[in-house]
Amino acid sequence: MLKQLIQRLLDSRTTPAQAAHNASSTYTEPTWFNGTPTVGDSWTDNLYTGTAPSDGYLNVSGSANINTANAGSMIQAKISGAQISQVTPMSGQGFNMMAPISKGATFSVNGIRLADITVRFFKSIGGGITAPFGGLCHA
Repeated sequence: MLKQLIQRLLDSRTTPAQAAHNASSTYTEPTWFNGTPTVGDSWTDNLYTGTAPSDGYLNVSGSANINTANAGSMIQAKISGAQISQVTPMSGQGFNMMAPISKGATFSVNGIRLADITVRFFKSIGGGITAPFGGLCHA
């Protein structure tokens, strides 16, 4: 009897469509950011800048573009005070970094001797524990 009561309470709070949505792991297309895809022999800040539209992951990729002897390449992402970076001494070497970012957090991408830079945002999958409680909790 208790099991039936709990089931009735659950059924009255969550529709089958809501339950299916919350249980799914739907892939969403990434958000692409516009910026400067190539930078030469001087350090450049703010190649890309932006704000995370929701909780998710910032993906920064590109390749080293080294034409100077005894030089390296570096790409850096600053996310609300935190920083991730990659360095390489080899021209053509690829970069690919991914970092968690919270909704509303700002970021900038900086670097030297880079080509083919792309910056994308991937939304986190799922609605968290707040979804079944309707108006009681707000994400």
